[in-house]
Amino acid sequence: MTEASKTLRALARRLAEEHCELPGARAALLTGSAAQGISDFHSDIDLILYYDALPGSFPLVEAYPPIWRVGDPSSGAVMMAHKIEGVECQLVHSTLDSLDAQFRAVQKDLDIASPTSKALAGILDGLPLFGEELIATLKSRAADFPDALATKMIEAHLNFFPLWNAAGWLQARDCALWQAEIRYEACKNILAILCGLNRVYFTPFQLKHTKKLCEKLLIAPENLHARLESALSGDLSALKTLFEETVALIETHRPEISTEAVRQQLSRTWTPWELRDRGLDKPTAR
Repeated sequence: MTEASKTLRALARRLAEEHCELPGARAALLTGSAAQGISDFHSDIDLILYYDALPGSFPLVEAYPPIWRVGDPSSGAVMMAHKIEGVECQLVHSTLDSLDAQFRAVQKDLDIASPTSKALAGILDGLPLFGEELIATLKSRAADFPDALATKMIEAHLNFFPLWNAAGWLQARDCALWQAEIRYEACKNILAILCGLNRVYFTPFQLKHTKKLCEKLLIAPENLHARLESALSGDLSALKTLFEETVALIETHRPEISTEAVRQQLSRTWTPWELRDRGLDKPTAR
């Protein structure tokens, strides 16, 4: 564990102690890099506090006025950031009903577009600071990764633009920014598909610690993280082989998911037309 993580964990425990006696307080969960032990001295604290009902006031607000605030108590969840001892401390105050809604959104309604999956991933990787029994129950719920969710993640991201076959066409069009966007979308789709194959929650929202995510994926191309970085930097051969291997993994591990359409996408080519007498000055036959 890094020294920064030790410091942040000690501060997080103090913050949890200040909240555990509040009316309705049920548990506190440290998430993010501090929970994983990989923080540096730029890292913040991500602390989730669970309640039966939100308290009327929060202990830190008066001493450390929030530097930003998101959410409304009527929704059952409020996030506030406080600067404490030079550290940005992001505290989420959530009712258990609000948390139940997050579980339903992802596991029942199959919401893969919002950042809600990040919250469920945080529960799995989080460190309980109080309310260990409740946190254990939440971890068990978060570990229940529905097959339908995995299928939707794969199918929704099974869409690739074969950049390597269009290099000449794109080069002539002065579209470096668009090419960079295509590479980013491609790498994001590869990661999302592989997370679906491995039943790992994924959202591109504030995606950090990508190497650690890649290490979780047992079903994946070899040297995934290094090859993704090469693809992002413009190595089209790395991008092409990652696409091909990812599609092959779908066909091996989820053969019921059709890859016919994406195979057609991957084989698409752009060739220039030839300059020749096309008889354009002649009247068109009617």
